[in-house]
Amino acid sequence: MSNNLYSVNLNGSSGDKYKIRPLFKKYQRELVAFANTRCGRDFIGKNSIREDLPIVKVTPNSIHQQIDKNTFRAVFHSKYAYEELFAEVLTMVDIANKNNYRVGTKELPLVIPHFLGETRLLRNKLPTIYLASGDAIYNTSGEVNGYMEGTNASWATIWGATSAGSTANGSTGGLIANASRWSGYYISRIIVGFNTSALTSGATVLTAITSLYCDETAVEPNVALVTATPASSTAIADGDYDQLGATEGSDARTTCVAAQYNNWTLNSTGRGWVNKTGITILGFRKSRDLDNSAPVTDEQQSNVTFTGNGYAGTTRDPKLVITYTLPPSGFFALL
Repeated sequence: MSNNLYSVNLNGSSGDKYKIRPLFKKYQRELVAFANTRCGRDFIGKNSIREDLPIVKVTPNSIHQQIDKNTFRAVFHSKYAYEELFAEVLTMVDIANKNNYRVGTKELPLVIPHFLGETRLLRNKLPTIYLASGDAIYNTSGEVNGYMEGTNASWATIWGATSAGSTANGSTGGLIANASRWSGYYISRIIVGFNTSALTSGATVLTAITSLYCDETAVEPNVALVTATPASSTAIADGDYDQLGATEGSDARTTCVAAQYNNWTLNSTGRGWVNKTGITILGFRKSRDLDNSAPVTDEQQSNVTFTGNGYAGTTRDPKLVITYTLPPSGFFALL
């Protein structure tokens, strides 16, 4: 077993730092091997996987498991949770690979190391590598997730407005759906995006469920899933306020419950919004907003608030769970 030491400082120009996303494809085999160990599943987080299914693909924002020969289950997060999670370990593996890590004259197969002890797959330890801070480049926020609000005006004015009075991106705060009256009317609308390109063009979407973690409910907690076409897939703007449509993507509006994930099951229309080669973007509106039905009494606690991408880990961030099939030859797209 080698005791080679590598001390790496890549804090020069940004071009010298490790870009993590390409390493997911380069070391996909090693990632999948690690993910299927007990420690690997703990590292990823049990809330993102089904224990009874093997993991067949790991991307910067999704985990894919095989249900049967050509059917798969994928959990997509709005943020690039696994890009951040695996940044350090993928950097170490790549450095070892570039330095031709060997024992004697024999080059060893690389495996993903971890900090909880050896596994059956960890035949040899990688050399010790010291990483300076800032060595990795990774996306900690993710796709668009935030809300726009029209405030303190007549219902007709803010309901039909083309631009919001204020916006907030969920990477630094919560997501708010609102339709209330309190010394004037208030309407807030939510937009959330998911990078679903890992499905690939050959996939057939069978089912899709999107989930938001509710922090606080309202007097009227019903929220509808609708179309959304923001100008950017990475951040919202005031002008996106009128870019949420009236077409519903689920057969039922969700009556949100606090302190848990709340789900919207996409119907055939909603499943058609899934972008198999790019970004899937969804909108959320309070029922009164969607129905253009102004509140008749003051409802100060009418906000339904959800957790955005700013929450650490993957236990509360927006997610989209998709089951899909691939043609017989399509399985190789997972590799």
